[in-house]
Amino acid sequence: MKNLHKKLLHSLILVSVFFAHFPLEVSALQIEKKTIVTPLFHIDKIYTSMMGPSSSQKFSLIENEPRQLLWITGYKSRVLDANDPKTELKDFMCHSNLNIDIKNHRTLFGWRQYPSERFFTLSEGREAINFPKGFGIPVYSDEIFKLDSQALNHNIENPNVRVKIENVISFVRNKSLKTPMKPLVMSAANGLALLKGKDGYYGVLSGDHSKHGAGSSKGVNAHNAKVRKDIFGREFTGHWEVPPGRHTYKTLVTRWMNLPYDTSAHFISAHVHPFAESLELKDLKTGNIIFKTKIENQKNKIGLALVPTLSSEEGKPLYKDREYELISVYNNTSNKPITVMAVMFLYLFDKEFDQTNLNNSTLNWFKSLIPRIPKI
Repeated sequence: MKNLHKKLLHSLILVSVFFAHFPLEVSALQIEKKTIVTPLFHIDKIYTSMMGPSSSQKFSLIENEPRQLLWITGYKSRVLDANDPKTELKDFMCHSNLNIDIKNHRTLFGWRQYPSERFFTLSEGREAINFPKGFGIPVYSDEIFKLDSQALNHNIENPNVRVKIENVISFVRNKSLKTPMKPLVMSAANGLALLKGKDGYYGVLSGDHSKHGAGSSKGVNAHNAKVRKDIFGREFTGHWEVPPGRHTYKTLVTRWMNLPYDTSAHFISAHVHPFAESLELKDLKTGNIIFKTKIENQKNKIGLALVPTLSSEEGKPLYKDREYELISVYNNTSNKPITVMAVMFLYLFDKEFDQTNLNNSTLNWFKSLIPRIPKI
């Protein structure tokens, strides 16, 4: 009997050691998905970036239920053959942009910061985003999203293809969480070309090369691209032409990012066009590179194969009192100008998120009215 007790005790010790080294996952997220499919797009000719058939759709994540707090944890888009939905046609992806009514969103969450209305942009070479474990973007279940989708065709002459874009949003309900989520907010660093003005220092009255970097160089606006003005009357574009050859473009993005506080980036993605080689964000005070994505283009045809991202639970520090520069490199190997963009999406730890006040709509409304003056 004594030996039996010893064997049982020995077994219990082994089991305890096993579970100490391999803990059970007791807080697995109950992930739900919202799928939005675009209307059919008819691809019947060459469509370069931003020129193909498109659609716009509005929706909320949950319908016919009381308002509740949700956390978006990921986003995925796929171009599918309309005749065979199991077949993915990546070469026809231009972009999938998920936007929100930012004015209403700021009021609901009592933000003083002024983030972008854009939550996600997916494009060829980068068709999915999944945040690090425990991180997400907080939203309310009845907030209205606007999904803008577009197809393209760089390579096939006279096609006759019908496609649709399937977009999937992953989210969890706050009430199902065992442990709190870490809130993210998106800030974009936008590459710009100068169209009009004495220099290319976006948002700076008198640029200093040693402090603000080279600034945006002059460029030619892409067809029907939006002209963007800074507070000093300069005119820029975020969609410009690149002539044949390798070219480097630099943009002071500090005022565009408009960081409201010191924080950290936990996910970073990029939006570029074919012929891009790299995109990087540089801290001009230290010279350190926050993140550099080296882009892979398709071989023997026009298109992007891979646009790497950064995912980090620890995060990359960013500081509101430092200057930041976005550097994009394009190598146009064609014999004619191409149109390009260069945007880095930074998913930052949101220090303004206050779950204790989320249901106090009056307080949030007053908080959102308090102005925060951008840096000059």
